[in-house]
Amino acid sequence: DNKEEAISDCTKAIELNPNYIRAILRRAELYEKSEKLDEALQDYKTILEKDPSVGQARDACMLSHTVTIGFDT
Repeated sequence: DNKEEAISDCTKAIELNPNYIRAILRRAELYEKSEKLDEALQDYKTILEKDPSVGQARDACMLSHTVTIGFDT
């Protein structure tokens, strides 16, 4: 499957350069599309730790938190 190949490619790029934000962001997006939401959220959190100005990561974390709260009630 193309998504799995792309995830693997992103992972290799991240292993070579752990600060490669674009690769982490791309992998997070691919995880989301593959319904691997825990993995996507972890990547988004990693991005925010490295660069808090990445709005897409911040928004994804906030959305995840909102959805989680909704399930807790």
